[in-house]
Amino acid sequence: MAAYIATLKKYMRHKNTAVLVDTLFGSVAGPLGLKISKGQHKGEEYKVSSGRASELLNRKRNPDTQISAGTDNPKVLSTIDDYFDSAVLDLLMMGDSLDELKDELINEIKSDVHLSESIKKELLEKSKSSNISLFLAAIFLYVVKVDNTGKPKRKLESIKNVPLSNVSFDAQDNKLHISSLTVPLPESIAPKNIRNEEFKYLNALCQAYSDRLNMTITTDNIDSCPKKRFRNDFNDERNYYNSVQSRIRGVREIFSDVDEQYDVLKKDAYEGIKETYLDDYPDGFKRLIEVLKKITSTSLNRSQLVKLDIIGNAERKGLCHVLVNDGYIKSWVDVDE
Repeated sequence: MAAYIATLKKYMRHKNTAVLVDTLFGSVAGPLGLKISKGQHKGEEYKVSSGRASELLNRKRNPDTQISAGTDNPKVLSTIDDYFDSAVLDLLMMGDSLDELKDELINEIKSDVHLSESIKKELLEKSKSSNISLFLAAIFLYVVKVDNTGKPKRKLESIKNVPLSNVSFDAQDNKLHISSLTVPLPESIAPKNIRNEEFKYLNALCQAYSDRLNMTITTDNIDSCPKKRFRNDFNDERNYYNSVQSRIRGVREIFSDVDEQYDVLKKDAYEGIKETYLDDYPDGFKRLIEVLKKITSTSLNRSQLVKLDIIGNAERKGLCHVLVNDGYIKSWVDVDE
């Protein structure tokens, strides 16, 4: 967090640490309506004092838990890109300075030996956007959860080295329990606004609806679809997709070979549903429904992720949409394309 604050501060029009940190934290505090939790200002609108901002910059404290925990809230995730595009970007110098800021942040990410390769890849992918605010927001969502005081982290071994008998998932509290550690997983409800990563599988989904209804359904007009079943199904499928993705994001921070095991899971899932997918159907929606039925009864034992018990029926259905995004499934309508 400290390095992120220091780098952004260099490119501010008016270099004020308290204003910068208060604005950054406002991306969480605003949507959640957070209040100051203690002290003489308890109950007042959340605000970062100059003293607290200085402590963060100098690695003497971590961000408040209500801020770091709030970054997984759907309200925050659905608004943070627009917030950074207005409030945070407004603090920074424009023109070539933004390009210099992006280059400096990219170099810091590449040279950070504490970042896992999967996180580096995810953040660097965001840097390719022409809108730097998306990149800045993605970095913030990561660094606000990382220890800022320099204290050694308590790390877990690779998933292959942790006895599975010591790992359990409690669906009631959405937490992994690993020996004496309790690790909360991110909320899995789909954000209100559709993310860019969702359009591929959602477009395929709308093609299936269109095929069944004999009318053009898109992500833009699904809310006005005359059939309630399809409006509801659209929301259900988004929740399925976001559920499996949030579970994977959660365990990726803990275990070292999650991406490898996720690839195994996707390949195993496709092999399980392939014949059902390639069968003949009167329309694409029927094919989709039959595949979703099949995946819930398909044995997925090759991936260690399944043994963690974090992949339930909702996540299995979400895997089918991940297979669309990854190209295993080209279309629910034209399977021979």
